[in-house]
Amino acid sequence: MSTAYLRRLMAGETPSVEEWNEHLIAFHERYENATSGPMSLMRSAEGETSYQIVARRAFELLPGARAVLDIGCGDGLLLRRIKQTYDRELELVGIDLCAIELERGRAMLGEATFVCGDASATDLGSGRFDAIVAHLAIMIASHQQRILTRARTALRTGGALLMLMEDLPLHPTIGGIFYAGVAVLQATYAGFAPTVPGRERLEEDGRLGAVLAETGFSGISVERHVVGARFTRAEMWAYAQRVYPFGLMEQPVQDRVREAIDDAVTARLEADGCVEITFPLRLVVAQ
Repeated sequence: MSTAYLRRLMAGETPSVEEWNEHLIAFHERYENATSGPMSLMRSAEGETSYQIVARRAFELLPGARAVLDIGCGDGLLLRRIKQTYDRELELVGIDLCAIELERGRAMLGEATFVCGDASATDLGSGRFDAIVAHLAIMIASHQQRILTRARTALRTGGALLMLMEDLPLHPTIGGIFYAGVAVLQATYAGFAPTVPGRERLEEDGRLGAVLAETGFSGISVERHVVGARFTRAEMWAYAQRVYPFGLMEQPVQDRVREAIDDAVTARLEADGCVEITFPLRLVVAQ
């Protein structure tokens, strides 16, 4: 099932923001735990998942927090980790585009409030939250400045935004494996270039800091974290399927992508039949 977003890319055209959002919704409807599944398998040297890192840092920075908002909350895993970390009553709110993901979240965290909507176009309130968190969500969103502006308005005085993002460039192992799949798509469709329409390029700390300052944030800091895991070839494909350009391609094309990724993994397999995956992350904190 290819989406309008993918059909645009296959034709060498630029998708619209609406088509990208529709693709995200379709993707997360098809793949349960699309992000939380693979990311929960990877841990830091201290044994924490990326969700636990964000929850711990929120508690360390804001131990007295009363209300927390998760932007791009998906199935609510980060909110569940925050609830466990604080171990007391909190107002927990999550917003996401995908209604099915939110239903999964409600089933596991009934006391939280889940809102279906686009964070760039939804009123998040004024001075309502002590902490606003986002786990690998704002980096793939369109209209990031609008989201950050609304987030700043929604923060109470003394509150903080904790935004987890990829730290590029990706490690050569995971980058090489994923690029093998993209190369198949580029060879199949002339001009195929995965992109997020309407997205600000925030890979450089300086540009990221400037955008945050433009939207009213100050006290900006960037922490580096690394998570990783050892994956078999089958586990690596299960992860790769959950990469947005791959998982909704028509089956014949997806089969070719899988073959290329399997070959790339096989070339990197170690004696135990696994490949070591390292995922570098930035945790951006702003007030």
